[in-house]
Amino acid sequence: MTLNLKICFCTDGDFWFTNLNVLFDKTRSLYEGAEIRYICTSNDQTLRFSLVAIGDYTACKRAAKDLLESLICNIKTSRYYIVDDLCKFLIPAHDVLNGIEKEFEYCDTIHGNYEGTFLHLAWV
Repeated sequence: MTLNLKICFCTDGDFWFTNLNVLFDKTRSLYEGAEIRYICTSNDQTLRFSLVAIGDYTACKRAAKDLLESLICNIKTSRYYIVDDLCKFLIPAHDVLNGIEKEFEYCDTIHGNYEGTFLHLAWV
């Protein structure tokens, strides 16, 4: 089976994540048994994350959970209400992974100043 996690943040310059180049390490031994493809791209106001995990169910799920946890732990902003908004956006996706053992799809978006921000998580 394959787990796909795609996230796009339209930041409007109001938030960012520290250590983008070390935010997720696809070579961790926790992911043994899964082929992990991870891409992070950014420009002035858009951050895109793509994780595709193929193989062992537990390893794939652990990789997606680790990326979501890293994003939550590395939010930086001078507008602290954004931290709450982003946690309310990311934590439900993390929670979905805790209880899933079959095919599923989860999507969410943020509107307002951050229009275009989305998260798509699918296990197929």
